[in-house]
Amino acid sequence: MSGTLTVLFVIDAPWPDGAQGQCLALVRALDRTRFRPRIVFTVGDGPLRPAFEEACGAPADWFDKRRKLDVVAAIPWLASIIHRSHPDIVHSWLWYSNLVSAAALAMLGRRAPPLIVSQRMPYRALAEREGVKGALRLAAANWFRRRAAAVIVNAPHSFEEASAAVRGRRPVHEIPNCVDLDRFAPTTRCFLPGSPHIVAAGRLHPVKAFDALIRAMPLVLAKHPGARLTIAGEGPERPNLEAEIARLGLGSTVHLAGHVPDLAPIFAAADLFVLSSHFEGTPNALLEAMASGVPVVATDLPGTRALLEAAECGGLAPNNDPRTLADAILEVLAGGEAGLAAMGAAARRRVSSASSPATTAARYMRLYESLTGSRSTPGT
Repeated sequence: MSGTLTVLFVIDAPWPDGAQGQCLALVRALDRTRFRPRIVFTVGDGPLRPAFEEACGAPADWFDKRRKLDVVAAIPWLASIIHRSHPDIVHSWLWYSNLVSAAALAMLGRRAPPLIVSQRMPYRALAEREGVKGALRLAAANWFRRRAAAVIVNAPHSFEEASAAVRGRRPVHEIPNCVDLDRFAPTTRCFLPGSPHIVAAGRLHPVKAFDALIRAMPLVLAKHPGARLTIAGEGPERPNLEAEIARLGLGSTVHLAGHVPDLAPIFAAADLFVLSSHFEGTPNALLEAMASGVPVVATDLPGTRALLEAAECGGLAPNNDPRTLADAILEVLAGGEAGLAAMGAAARRRVSSASSPATTAARYMRLYESLTGSRSTPGT
């Protein structure tokens, strides 16, 4: 097989989350003489759709998911798109889209193209927290991982879990998240004692635990009365977060900035980045903040621990505990301007070997060609 390969990317919704950012960076970096990207959203529309459409050079398709049972309709909807568009590869991202894609391809039978599923967090750890619901999610994940032609993970702990799940029947590839080290670069900062600017970023969703970070702020203010917190992102949790800010009287301290297309200026103005999530794989925002030379505090999760342990660029805090999160923030801030500068430099060094978008895309392109038995011919 020669010529341009069509890759159909399938992802939940075009929200500015980590997986969507990595998918968009990959689409932009594909060699268009060899690959033709197309995009489908299985959950609905969002602010990144225009960027995806521009990167693909074609309109996106999206399914307006309103209820949990809408998955029953989403599966044949996606199967119909795949049948009409004849992609050479289907590359799905995130649990829900992985499930819908695997089921849609099962409907197509032998006419189905190869499926690549991208796992962005450890499913087993999530299952252990969610009880029966988590057990069902894990069973579904095991099913779609075993149906895929290949599984992509972005961290060593996820590699171990996925490898155990497929039992050697499918290849598992660890491709770490890429970071644009030119775009996210250190800048000169002027730290004001007593008035640190703390930044967080991500979709406003319960899993990000921004409520715990907001509840930690009164404890931070007791030591740093001029402290400010900016949370960049949008999502369904906004009303609850606004209510918590009002309840604690933090209206002049905590700013919900909404969707921010470019986080680089936010990080350039930050003294400290905080990640408070209950679950993460390898968090994009954390990597970008570190690349920007910002000290970091994060909840102690396998992915964050691998990045921060012994790196001397910030601190780790127990999951979902505002008091210990505040303690970790205060410990980092206690270093003053010199300490923050040293930790920021260490953070930059820690991610300085990260893959660029172009290098990461090259690995994906080799995988696409290997799964189709193709060595596509440039320029054809």
